[in-house]
Amino acid sequence: MTKTLTLTFQNSGQKTGETFDLDLPTLNLTVKELISYSVINYISELKLKQQLSAKSCLENLNRKFLREEEIKAQKETGKVSIPEQQKELKIDNSKEVKKALKAFEKQIYFLLVDGKQLTKLTDKVSLKENSKVFFLRIVQLQGG
Repeated sequence: MTKTLTLTFQNSGQKTGETFDLDLPTLNLTVKELISYSVINYISELKLKQQLSAKSCLENLNRKFLREEEIKAQKETGKVSIPEQQKELKIDNSKEVKKALKAFEKQIYFLLVDGKQLTKLTDKVSLKENSKVFFLRIVQLQGG
């Protein structure tokens, strides 16, 4: 049975972060597993958002701006339709997970669970159904 938690990605200096639901197979895992599930879930969420908004936008634009010649040419083939979208950009989940794990080890971002900072990939995490998982990316201040 999957467990769903709220996950937040935020850059230092921002007042609010980007929040989404994180589905996990268990509430007891290592930091490495938590980061891995988070990255894969985040990629899926981004793909879904991008695909839906890009597809919707393209369909809307094509309905409004399909030229008369294009409609006539398609009619002759027996089918008038919206042009196919460009192929989806392929994202390698395992490569992105490795990048995130390396960034964690280099302290490019911090991982906090229920206000407690986790520092090692091998640390064990016991989450609760209402746990707050927070990724805080450290951004250098300009001029300093």
